[in-house]
Amino acid sequence: MNQKKRINRRQFLQIVAFSGAAGVALKLGLDTLSAEEIVSETRLLMGTVINIKAVGLDPELATEAINASFARMSAHESVLSRFLPGSQLSELNQAGVTSDPHPALLTVLKQSQELSQLTDGAFDITVNPLLTLYQTSETLPSGEEIQKALSLVDYRKLNFNEAAVSFERSEMSITLDGVAKGFIVDEGVAELQ
Repeated sequence: MNQKKRINRRQFLQIVAFSGAAGVALKLGLDTLSAEEIVSETRLLMGTVINIKAVGLDPELATEAINASFARMSAHESVLSRFLPGSQLSELNQAGVTSDPHPALLTVLKQSQELSQLTDGAFDITVNPLLTLYQTSETLPSGEEIQKALSLVDYRKLNFNEAAVSFERSEMSITLDGVAKGFIVDEGVAELQ
């Protein structure tokens, strides 16, 4: 028999009092902030608009923190983007191998492998050949073209360690679009904090 847990009058009054006090404290705290204490910056990064607002007592320090956050995110984008020609990911996709992989690349690859295993391959970063096929075709690809692209999709044929990242088959490539943006934003937040 399910019995609903009930609160007594004393507990109810404590909850109401605490909630009211927290609301008043929050309202007073927000009302005391001046416009100089809120610093905001917007930039284009990772193919999207990123907006950071920092609230602090020192606007210069807030600006420095925002700039450091954007710098960290930009540094990771320069490694993980498939759209930037000089990125380590672009190098891997073009050559089929890259040596001395950046720690961020290894972290995102490991996370991606775990997601692929957890989803039984439904999430697969090696889907890039199929994605590219659809993006570059003026008409719907033929069944033969789709099968060829699908033959290059298999997360288990991506090998990586601290020394190198490589594909077991030529013409394979990866896209980190499904995980890299979240990783990069997390890194930016960590820098901001």
